[in-house]
Amino acid sequence: MRKQDYLIQLIQSLSPAEKRYLKIYSSRQPGAKRYMKLYDLLEKEDSYDATVLSRKLKTDTKRLAHEKEYLQQVLLRALRSYEQDTNPRIALEHRYMEADMLSNRGLKDFALSHIDKAYEKILKYEQHGTFINAFTLRQRLVQNRTDPSPAFGSYELYKQNMEQLNEIMELEFLYKELIPLLVNRNDKEGMKAIAQKGPLLKKPEELLSARALAIYYTMHIAITTIVYGLGKAVEYAVQLIATYEDNPFLIQINPIAYLYSYQRLALSLSFEESDRALQSLDKALSIADHKAFPLSEKVLNQFRFDALLQKLNLLNGLYRYDKSIDVAREILHYELDITQEYKRTTVTFLYAVALLFTGRVEKALVPLREILKGNKKTRLDVQLKAMQLELLVQYDLGNYALIPYQVQSIKNWVKRKELQAESCAVYLKWMLSISSAAATGDPKNELMAFSKDVKAGKIKIEPEIINLRYWLDEKIKG
Repeated sequence: MRKQDYLIQLIQSLSPAEKRYLKIYSSRQPGAKRYMKLYDLLEKEDSYDATVLSRKLKTDTKRLAHEKEYLQQVLLRALRSYEQDTNPRIALEHRYMEADMLSNRGLKDFALSHIDKAYEKILKYEQHGTFINAFTLRQRLVQNRTDPSPAFGSYELYKQNMEQLNEIMELEFLYKELIPLLVNRNDKEGMKAIAQKGPLLKKPEELLSARALAIYYTMHIAITTIVYGLGKAVEYAVQLIATYEDNPFLIQINPIAYLYSYQRLALSLSFEESDRALQSLDKALSIADHKAFPLSEKVLNQFRFDALLQKLNLLNGLYRYDKSIDVAREILHYELDITQEYKRTTVTFLYAVALLFTGRVEKALVPLREILKGNKKTRLDVQLKAMQLELLVQYDLGNYALIPYQVQSIKNWVKRKELQAESCAVYLKWMLSISSAAATGDPKNELMAFSKDVKAGKIKIEPEIINLRYWLDEKIKG
């Protein structure tokens, strides 16, 4: 994203509650508040265009740059103030800064009392950065004074916190090392090597902090799933959720990781345990909808979208197409960043599949047309599957004479895009054969032969994409 658009991105991340708070906060500020007129304009913009904006505000670009900078400052101050009431990390950091301010005014006893009120939470919430600052400040404040809480300033406490911080940082660096391996998923030996390093070699009970334990389980889930398969990963995922729920402060300081821990469990479960996976996703969605987290609505919507997409894939795999329709409709109402549009295309396709397999054949054409309308950003793989699915739709509509023309169109498109689509050619051959047989009589023999090729693996279309077996079985039974 362009640097000029950072402010627009920030404004678009605001929740309705944050927007209301900004209006109240700005009303307390003196002056004409021209910057709020800029805010009202930027709420509706996709990108920052100084020339257009200055014309709308009847000002010059130099003055506009000043207003933009001031708006950014006010917005960040308002968010700091807002999050102080909702985000414990920020609240504790503010408590330290207030104590530091009192100390600088010479109010040493007041400063010591002020920081000690927060000290237990600093320790409980494992806020090691704030702890270092608070510990250093306390050391200065208790010079030539009687320390009211000597345990807070002990070297043993300092040493314990540094050991916890070192362990967390070591795990964070290992996680950073693991991420590129997770992207390509091929270097299993590299993943095994990481699992044999530092804190990852320890038993869970040997770790020094809950934050370290959460990172430990998260990494082991990822490594185990790819290297060793499901099974042990489920156990790690269950322990990860328990770690959050046994230490509620972890949920407060990293709520999005807590929500995704349920998704990790769902991903770790085998197909035979799909119902349990669905329950895990529903639990996470319920928590996201009913608990107050220090998260923007945009972040929460991204989580909901990801969890619902996973749920949609599971429902399609279980042939629960009626429920798939409801989930797909719910997903498609979310507004997402442009970078996530490829996921929306997948959902649109799965929505068409569910409509077809629940007998709403004509309605299935609407989402298919949306995918095939020529958008260059649409994924080619989904476009091809949409074309293949439309052949099934036209067959179910009885438009047998149309299918040969569509088949030739698909062949031309595949050639033009220079795609490797050998299994597609077998599929197209069978669609021609069964449509020809249906137009002249009973296509049952051709459908059975088609089904035999599918079961033999000659047509490699994943069942969660287009469930050909399901469609063919229904036709053969009918």
